[in-house]
Amino acid sequence: MSAVDRAVELCRPIVNYHVSPFRCYYYNPSKYTPIRLMKWMQKYVANRQYMTLIKASQVMGMEPVPGELVMHHAARDGFDHRRVKIGKLSFYLLKTEEMSSGLKKRYQEFKEMMAQDLSKSLTQ
Repeated sequence: MSAVDRAVELCRPIVNYHVSPFRCYYYNPSKYTPIRLMKWMQKYVANRQYMTLIKASQVMGMEPVPGELVMHHAARDGFDHRRVKIGKLSFYLLKTEEMSSGLKKRYQEFKEMMAQDLSKSLTQ
């Protein structure tokens, strides 16, 4: 399994929880146990944080690169101060000029795979 595949597998659950648990609980309170509701809320909040990170990085002109793609070289390359944690995942805010050619290629592949997974989940 490549680094891109691992990054997609780790980020996929964050993207899938875009439905608000608060609204569902309001209309169906007896359907959800407190533990199930809390786990859903954690995933929903992580989804909102991830979407906010994507929007903020676009405003700043940076890309949110998953830590799996950086391959533990962030400190060596001087990017450790730009780390953002969402749940258990780490993302680094990098400009495209700062990325190496290998990292650019892995990140582009990651973006394409996430776009395919997102389009599949919305159509199903």
